[in-house]
Amino acid sequence: MNGVHDAGQGGSPVWNEKYKFSVEYKAGDDDQHKLLLKLMDRDNFTDDDYLGQAT
Repeated sequence: MNGVHDAGQGGSPVWNEKYKFSVEYKAGDDDQHKLLLKLMDRDNFTDDDYLGQAT
């Protein structure tokens, strides 16, 4: 999932976006499954910066 969204200028941007996607896993598998969402900014001339994550 890639996308670009301009939340405006400043140090405290706010996003209120909804995404829907499918996650595949083995049926009957009793192991726990985790989804890790990692938020990064995208820079053109320097490395992208880590902004946060949710599990």
